[in-house]
Amino acid sequence: MLLSKLRKLAPDWATRAASRPRNWKIFLRCWVTTWVCFILILPSKTLETMGSACFFACMACFLLPPNVAFQVYLFSIIVLLLGCLVGWAFGSIAMVVAFAARDKVSLESAVLRAQASAANEPDPVTSFQKMVFRGDFLGTRSTAIFGTFLGIGTFAFTVFRVRVPNAVFAGIFGNVFLDVICTFGPLLPTPQYLTMKTFLVSTCVYVAVSLVCIILIFPETLNHEWLNSYTEVLDMVKILVDMQEVVLGQTVDQLASARGVLAKINGIQDGALAMLQGFTMNSSMLNLEFSYGRWSGADVETLEMPLKVIITKARGMSAFATQYCEYMNTLADRLPSVSTDSTVAVQDKDDREKPSKDQRLDFRVQATQRILQIRRKIAVLEQAQDTRVETIVPLIRDSTSQLRTALSKALGSTSKAIQDVNSRRYKPIQPESLEHLQASRDSLNSALSTYKESGRLDIFEPLTKALDTASGRVFDQHGDPLISLRPLFMSSVFESNLCWTANGVLTLMDLVVKLMEARPRNRLWAPTQLRKLASVLFRGQGPSVIRDVYSVPKPSKEDEYLQTFHRDPDARSPQGFGQKLSHVIRVAWRYLNTDEAIFGFKCTVVTLALWFPQVIKSSAEFTYNERGLWAMIMAQFGVEMYMSDHIGGFVVRTAGTVAGGLIGTTLWYIGAGSGPGNPYGLAGAFGVCVTPLVFFRLFWYEQIAATIITSVTIIMMVGFSWVNTHLTSLNVVYGYEIFWRRTLLVLVGFAASFIVMFFPPQSARKAVRLDNAASISEISQIYGILVSSWLTVEEDSKEKPSSDTDSEMVPYTYDRWTPAFRTKCMALWTILYGQKRHLRNIKWERSIRGKWPGEHYERLIEIQNSMLSNLIQLAGSLSDLPPTWRKRLLRRTIFLHPNLISDVMAVFDIISMSLRTGQPIHEVLSSNLLDRAFYHSERGSRVQTANIISSGIIDESITGEIVRSPEYSTFAAGVSAAIHILSSLDEVQLITKDLCGVIPLKGYTQWREQHELGQLRSVV
Repeated sequence: MLLSKLRKLAPDWATRAASRPRNWKIFLRCWVTTWVCFILILPSKTLETMGSACFFACMACFLLPPNVAFQVYLFSIIVLLLGCLVGWAFGSIAMVVAFAARDKVSLESAVLRAQASAANEPDPVTSFQKMVFRGDFLGTRSTAIFGTFLGIGTFAFTVFRVRVPNAVFAGIFGNVFLDVICTFGPLLPTPQYLTMKTFLVSTCVYVAVSLVCIILIFPETLNHEWLNSYTEVLDMVKILVDMQEVVLGQTVDQLASARGVLAKINGIQDGALAMLQGFTMNSSMLNLEFSYGRWSGADVETLEMPLKVIITKARGMSAFATQYCEYMNTLADRLPSVSTDSTVAVQDKDDREKPSKDQRLDFRVQATQRILQIRRKIAVLEQAQDTRVETIVPLIRDSTSQLRTALSKALGSTSKAIQDVNSRRYKPIQPESLEHLQASRDSLNSALSTYKESGRLDIFEPLTKALDTASGRVFDQHGDPLISLRPLFMSSVFESNLCWTANGVLTLMDLVVKLMEARPRNRLWAPTQLRKLASVLFRGQGPSVIRDVYSVPKPSKEDEYLQTFHRDPDARSPQGFGQKLSHVIRVAWRYLNTDEAIFGFKCTVVTLALWFPQVIKSSAEFTYNERGLWAMIMAQFGVEMYMSDHIGGFVVRTAGTVAGGLIGTTLWYIGAGSGPGNPYGLAGAFGVCVTPLVFFRLFWYEQIAATIITSVTIIMMVGFSWVNTHLTSLNVVYGYEIFWRRTLLVLVGFAASFIVMFFPPQSARKAVRLDNAASISEISQIYGILVSSWLTVEEDSKEKPSSDTDSEMVPYTYDRWTPAFRTKCMALWTILYGQKRHLRNIKWERSIRGKWPGEHYERLIEIQNSMLSNLIQLAGSLSDLPPTWRKRLLRRTIFLHPNLISDVMAVFDIISMSLRTGQPIHEVLSSNLLDRAFYHSERGSRVQTANIISSGIIDESITGEIVRSPEYSTFAAGVSAAIHILSSLDEVQLITKDLCGVIPLKGYTQWREQHELGQLRSVV
């Protein structure tokens, strides 16, 4: 009962983390590492060896915990130590140059005077140390050189942290080492290249303890961790398949519920993508370790590409949920209409009704007279012929039930088989796992074949009856529709994506079966690519028992679809040494004006601002006694690139510092009482206190920064108190004294970074707008890849030579555009996911100019995600259509009309440019691309302009046999995707007009409507 109540009270992230046994193993390993690093500062011998910064080892456990496989962690540690060595080397160079610039005679005389004065004191060593940190040996020239090196090094490390986020801790540790040398170096009378010895020893202690714990406490190879994450992603895909039952069970009056289901689907997809990218980053290191099991690193690596294909295809399944939700939204008509044909509607935003928190902001594309007339007639036909979407959806649910069940079981069986291979490394092999997997594969294959042969025909039964009634004609001689193919399009969207996903799962199951058959027993696998370590860290492929499992090549830098065609409009390519040198200087100058460079300058300025008091004689002793170095370090890492992130981080860090200080002070008095400290009491109290903190650090991803700053402050409170009471110190304070001093010190650093943030202020709101402009431009490039591939008929077709077998599907690969398409889709997916997360912090950034339209940008990101799903669906249609059908439809579909392609690409570019520059869009720019598709019809009449709705085939009767063919269904899915891409682009344009403004043309709207009505009357 108690556990069940705790589960209900616990947040979702804690419940999910606690439900996985593997997480508890990782937690125990990290907790032991942290506790041991803290215990090592308690004995006198280790305390004297580690020095005054001994607690830095314990702090590092929260910065980089050993929660990954040994191979990955070892690589991270090597990169971290390289960062430390670079900072140490750069600081040592600064020390060499600075002492070479000092006046030797005056320095020697100052040292002699200090030694003579200290000899008369009771403790000469302590007295001389006080003189050193009092600034008696400061020199102007050497101090200036140390400051120059500190500024350059801080800028370089800051830019490195931004440019290489995977090695962020290397930049942090390297900067800390440089800070120590350049802070204490000017005070020293002689070069001391081991000034940061205490930090170096503490770092090495942390590395040693963490490596021992990761080897001895639940050791895990990268092979094992990779497969474990792989099965988790497969389980997420299984959830997506299972949720299709919920989607198909929604009715028209369940609009709010449908939106909730769609949001949940998108959340699962984003989570699957994040996890996929997380563990596939380390795929190149699978062949660099010893592992014991059935599969080698190369075998495991072959599983990566099929999973990416499945993720991409499963992403397309959300297209039906989106389209169905939009259809219900249209019927319910609950959303406000926003028109951009009126200047008042765009500019007077205060008069518009504000959407509530639960209401989604939507922009309604203004329908033309032509589209309204066709929609009304189609609605009447759907009612009369009983071919409404809500009537067809139950048929889709029933006919696909067996296939969806088989697909779900197949995903579960595949995940279980891989998990069985992964978990039985030291246990006997059970043949039942392979047999069960083969049975599931055969069941899925049979279900897919049955569905294609007979099951899918039930969906088209009402439509074929309507076709038979109309004698196979979709439009009469006046252009009036005789039947509605909208249900066909929506059902084709669902069944096509479902079949594509099933095919992808079958490919993966075939691969897993082959691997399990080829590797019948466990064995020891040795590294195979140690001699190619440098190259394999980026991307490496080893020998595999399965050759050419998925033959799609990786996109290269020479890929024609990944090229950029930017030119300098003010100058041609530089020629000669002088022009090239000037070009380099210009590029460098432009870089110094970027957000990245300004961020680096801010970190440099705040570092030097807090560094100066430490090297000025009047304040050097005070800042040394009060550990001013920590204020400088905290200020460096308290600066963020944008104001919203900085303000949010400032609030979190301040709260975490105060909370950590209070907890640390309480912890000190619990463990040490009122005396100088009890090692046994402190060890026990710290072990208990750090338990929830380690759990939060490992699994509370949204509050990692708050957890780290709270934990680091606790360690500083206890660590400084212990060091001051057990090492010789010039300022013996502990407990409450440490609390307010160190808390104030950290807050001073944060306050300094807060001030620097305003010079100049970098708005995240502008960054979000520019990011959306870039992502829309990226979508236009992806759309261009698909249009180009549709227009191009490859000569190396693998279709059978007989032209009488149009209906027979043949395998066909698209090696030319598929790599670039998949690369761009995955990159865009990541960008949109990052934008969505970035919007959470913008609430901290207040504007004096007015309310920021955040709901507009949220809707922009949502629409772009929908467009990405439709692009994937369109790509699936293209790759699934035989060349004969592609040639047959090339000149018969209005979507490939050259003028329409020009309109679409122009709208993409204008929207992107408007968001990038903030300039308004002219009112005459078409906000209904579907109407433009009608307009560009070759015959210019309603009969031919409406062919987009009739699937694009002209001069042919659409018989029931054609409609029931898989090729036509695939084509219909592609047409549906293209329609929704155009409608989504229209809505993006309306949002952009609402954001950036509209240039009006008085009288244009009325004249356009009159012109459309005149054309319709003339046709009739």
